[in-house]
Amino acid sequence: SLMQAAKAASLLGTHIMLVGIRPEVAQTIVSLGIDMRGITNFANLQSGIVAALRSRGLQITPTRSALR
Repeated sequence: SLMQAAKAASLLGTHIMLVGIRPEVAQTIVSLGIDMRGITNFANLQSGIVAALRSRGLQITPTRSALR
């Protein structure tokens, strides 16, 4: 179901980013031979957000008040 949704979304012009896949799910995907080309994978949400922002030329920077 997950891969069908990802493929449907990519047909609409989106870039698919998958975050936080558990090892058991990753093993199942590999054992089923599911084609993951075109889907970017990240270990956690933080790294996925950073990559999504970078793809738009953005980044998170601390404010002056956060540095105090």
